[in-house]
Amino acid sequence: MYFKSELNTDPAVSGPTYPQAECLTLGDAHSIKFDEFANPDTIELEYKLASKAKLTDILSQAAISANGLLVNQKVKDILEGFNLMQHRYYPVTVHIKKPTAQYYWLHLVDNSLITFVDFPNSQFYRTKFSYKEDDITLETYQDYLKKLDEFGFMCSIESDSIKLNNNFDRSLDLYMIAPFDSRPYFSEKLWNAFESEGITGIRLAKSIS
Repeated sequence: MYFKSELNTDPAVSGPTYPQAECLTLGDAHSIKFDEFANPDTIELEYKLASKAKLTDILSQAAISANGLLVNQKVKDILEGFNLMQHRYYPVTVHIKKPTAQYYWLHLVDNSLITFVDFPNSQFYRTKFSYKEDDITLETYQDYLKKLDEFGFMCSIESDSIKLNNNFDRSLDLYMIAPFDSRPYFSEKLWNAFESEGITGIRLAKSIS
């Protein structure tokens, strides 16, 4: 059993401001790519907690477009006991008025995961300017590339439901399937650990088999 997650934007949890963290080093944040890891020695990431935002274990941010999560040391310590997809941690300083807090950008990249998508049994839709337009059918990854080229500028293809084939490594406790879904999927074991430790800033979107 896996659980699809999403950032918890409930004002009672994260405050009335989105995103919670405002980037102070935009150049470095924008240099992080979705399909390859960066050299951590060349990346310097600093954020400040937005006015009226609440500090949670996982923070929302909008400067890094690559797949991942902005997590604190508590979350990092939990994750180190589990089997994650290919990943890297980049240190992040979060300014909270005068003190600072140590966070990390958990960068998730594994281009091979796309080969485990069961395209005929998954659900896809076309977006334009980030708005959902219509449902589409894909049979293969090559079909995805062809349709993406046909749709043209400012269009993308996303998914409501990704099905994975029998070759997928189900020992993974955390994964994302780019480019179709940027939300992390948690194993039941990892999600239970998050709940046990009271991790804030993330919530369940739905469960999948």
